[in-house]
Amino acid sequence: MPREWGAAFRPTRTVRSTVIHELGHSLGLGDQYTPNTGRNVGNWDPMHAEGNLPHFSIAHRMMLGWAQGGWLKTYNFATGGTPVNETITLNPIEKGAPSAGNSAGIEIRLSDGWNYYVEYRSGQGTHIGDRNLDTNNAVLVTDVDSTPGDAPISRPIIVRVNNDSDNDGSVLVNGLDYRETDTTDPTFPTDFRLSVSGINATKADVKVEYGVNSRPDPAIRPWPASPDRQWQSPDIEVQNARNLADPANWFNVPWAGNPNTVIARVKNNGTLAAPGVRVEFYVKNFNVGGAPETFLGADTRAIPALGTVDFQTGWNPPGNGHYCLIVRIPGYFLPGPPPVLEMSIFNNEAQSNYTRFISADASPATREVTYVEVGNPYEKPTRVFVRPGQTNPLYRTYLEHTSVMLEAGESRKVKMMFEYDDTNLFKTPVFIGNNTTIDITGQNRESKALAERTLRKYRQVPNRVGLATYIDNPLEKHPHTPALLGGAQVEVVTGRKTKFEYFYLDGRIGGRVIEDTNSRVIRGVSGGKVLVIFRNDEDRDNPKVVYEEVKLDWDGRFVTKETNEAIRIKYLTLQGYYVPAAGYGDCYSEIIKRR
Repeated sequence: MPREWGAAFRPTRTVRSTVIHELGHSLGLGDQYTPNTGRNVGNWDPMHAEGNLPHFSIAHRMMLGWAQGGWLKTYNFATGGTPVNETITLNPIEKGAPSAGNSAGIEIRLSDGWNYYVEYRSGQGTHIGDRNLDTNNAVLVTDVDSTPGDAPISRPIIVRVNNDSDNDGSVLVNGLDYRETDTTDPTFPTDFRLSVSGINATKADVKVEYGVNSRPDPAIRPWPASPDRQWQSPDIEVQNARNLADPANWFNVPWAGNPNTVIARVKNNGTLAAPGVRVEFYVKNFNVGGAPETFLGADTRAIPALGTVDFQTGWNPPGNGHYCLIVRIPGYFLPGPPPVLEMSIFNNEAQSNYTRFISADASPATREVTYVEVGNPYEKPTRVFVRPGQTNPLYRTYLEHTSVMLEAGESRKVKMMFEYDDTNLFKTPVFIGNNTTIDITGQNRESKALAERTLRKYRQVPNRVGLATYIDNPLEKHPHTPALLGGAQVEVVTGRKTKFEYFYLDGRIGGRVIEDTNSRVIRGVSGGKVLVIFRNDEDRDNPKVVYEEVKLDWDGRFVTKETNEAIRIKYLTLQGYYVPAAGYGDCYSEIIKRR
């Protein structure tokens, strides 16, 4: 803040206005003045221009929890629906909660993550804020896109709506309106209109009119899929023989070196069928923003109105299986004449980061290593910050760098290491979430009891390591608030180290999986399954692979035989893979050539 204010640097900027803007950053709000779209919110929000001391716009108030969802009248036009002709009375947003029967604002859903917001701004004599609005006692209409996008971003989250056909614009007083008319579908044109009347310093009447929408809209949802899957889309899934055999532990986890199927579930939000929808699949290295992509394949299918269809492509990932998948729907339209455009292009892309490790419980503990790629999408050098966090105190997470300086367009891999070590509890205080730190480094009875409870609670719980990256905008003369670039999540579990004691092909196929310890006592694993992998790699570009799932007995032994499908592909090699039960790590057998 000091560098951004002062007579020598910016004499027209006051301490109060600077504090307002920087406080917004401290509360998690981003700059709204860049990039310049011609529709930036300007003096209506201090995250763009704070000099006139405006209040936060309603979208920012909702992000901060200062405006409750129940205070707003909401409409969902993302799926078309029945016509609307309704008048809503808005109280000034400066007053907070609306009076009975009125609303503090209007939310109009256009698609997932994309809304219009309508608010009534009227400066109050008891407030310092909003005393110098560009137009007092006016209704402001904003266009808010909260969907994640790769830097450099094309627009701020909050902008004013486009100027309409009669040039009334985004700031409306009595007698003015905002309208959009879509005539690309000559049979069912869609008309949307907001008309303002009745402004009297205490309220404004906004009439909402909306016609029938008959357009297609193929859409896929961005991340997060759930609180446990912050950096995965709910509509992208990876399937393979391993996660189909053990979905509880391996759901949606790619299997390196084996055939995988990437599935994208695409919904048509429109009320008009969408034939010939093309979905494209891409992959890039496990990353937290800015990495280059590689094309995997595409699938074309028809989606009925309001229906959902699975699109898919094949994928055989090399290496360790830590990747980012991107699904993209190119801009869709129905051929004319005239052509019918999809309702929104802002719901046509999603991505998911995938990585999972088993830190084998051995002596010493195994340290799992991976790399996360960090990229600079700008055409100028800049700095990227990597911020990690984890959920389980029984693990250690190592990060090679927490910030990197990257040249224009440069990508760099940052090493990460994970290790399970429950003795860490006794060496240092550990953070367990919810602003709670426990210290059981002492030798008293209370510390020992707390250690036992902590071990019981966390020993079988995965460690979810979250990574978020922030980037300085090099196009700003004095960048002061890094913007979110992207993120990734790593799941690390622990299990006793295992190995195949033997694996054979002698008329029948069999083997035994045991715990891999230094003990003279050999212990077979007490659960899990083995996938026998039959492979024919004569055609390197199109290998043939067949799997046979086999249950283990109580001591880790199994016996099976060649399957008809394995014989049909004329398999050349076979190998065993142990799909571990809870508390064990996975392992591979040796590869046996077919005689």
